Amino acid sequence: MSSSISLRSIALAIIATGACTGCSHGDTVQVEAAGIVEGASPLVARAPMDIFGLRMRSREIGPSEFAYDLPPTWEAQPEGGMRKFDLRFAGGEGQCYMIQLPGGGGPLADNVNRWRNQCGYPPIDGDAVARLPRRRLPELGVEATVVDLRGSYTGMGGATTPGQRFIGLIWHQGDSGYYLVCLGKESVIDAAYTDFESFVASLRAKSGPSMSPHGGTAPSERTDPSAMIDYDMPNGWKRAADRPMRILNFDVGGDGVTTCYLAQAGGSTLDNVNRWRGQLGASPLDASSMSSLDVTTVFGQEARVVEAKGDFAGGMGVEAIQGAMLLGAIAERGGTSLFIKMLGKEATVTAHREAFFAFCKSLRPKDAGNEGK
Repeated sequence: MSSSISLRSIALAIIATGACTGCSHGDTVQVEAAGIVEGASPLVARAPMDIFGLRMRSREIGPSEFAYDLPPTWEAQPEGGMRKFDLRFAGGEGQCYMIQLPGGGGPLADNVNRWRNQCGYPPIDGDAVARLPRRRLPELGVEATVVDLRGSYTGMGGATTPGQRFIGLIWHQGDSGYYLVCLGKESVIDAAYTDFESFVASLRAKSGPSMSPHGGTAPSERTDPSAMIDYDMPNGWKRAADRPMRILNFDVGGDGVTTCYLAQAGGSTLDNVNRWRGQLGASPLDASSMSSLDVTTVFGQEARVVEAKGDFAGGMGVEAIQGAMLLGAIAERGGTSLFIKMLGKEATVTAHREAFFAFCKSLRPKDAGNEGK
């Protein structure tokens, strides 16, 4: 069974959409900031936010090359595309592959529910995700969340195949998310389960002078994007727990719902404006309407202001909010969008409107002589 997706018809923004678990190893893509661009060669990667003048001097990363003990009846396919490795067994009726996504690839719950949706299961909430079994990968020094599903499987190309078993492992290491999948005919995966378990136990980073015992580089001076940024903290805001895909994350107003965060994503300003408006049920804007939007400043760059009110249905790890308001600013540069997004109760967002704009304008690189502030 094939779950490959053709990149000939779309440009997929990894950071905006999460992990692509079914990309064919034969596709050739270019990674430019947050997006995948069709038909470009070779593969090129740019550090997050470097086009906004916030270059990462050093950072902790997870392994990018892996070694493993290949079960006797499994065969390795040629490497290529997004798959770090691609293994087949039982005459091709079973497959095992892994994808690594710098930046993480999105919240754990979103990726779990994307897999569940592909297998015809309803979504589960964050508490249920937290109760999923975990599998230790001893040679990598991490624990992975395990998703084990049976039934019909719908691949990224839209074809549905009945009688499948899907086993997926997700973990984060350094700044990357890793997505390990074993998929195929139910009886085939059942028969190969012992081999799969042995394979997982053997998975390790390839040795090299830059690798630590647990698979990441051994950073002497880790610098993540948030450490490169200075800002003025508004009254009533406080730093919230780090979350995947958010460079800075704040709780706003103490209502337990409203948040504001800084993040980077692919896509044009118009695409992101309409994506945000759609989250609250607002109608999309056309290109001619963009000039009517207010502007503010983010890292010295002009940013378009987005506002919408309505009910937020939930998504990307955020619960549904009745009577919600969104206030955002999007700065596009070099094919990447940097945005600040406040989302929560309408009364709280309204009360912190001026603080939001002051925060946007206060953002600055620490390297610009602001280290002591």
